[in-house]
Amino acid sequence: KDKIYVVAGDVFWWKGGEEQLTDKKSLLEKKDALAVDEKALRKSRQDILAVADFIIPGHGKMFEVFE
Repeated sequence: KDKIYVVAGDVFWWKGGEEQLTDKKSLLEKKDALAVDEKALRKSRQDILAVADFIIPGHGKMFEVFE
């Protein structure tokens, strides 16, 4: 099976020096002080996590999706 890579922009991002936790629970619960609509952001995150094998975030290192 081909792997699916998602360029997620600022749906997922970390500040410089911030620990990059990439398990699904941490990704869904990560707060974003700049988000205008937290509910829509969480839905976008869920949608991406449902299809991606790897995510390229807006800021931070590419990571593999795992539980």
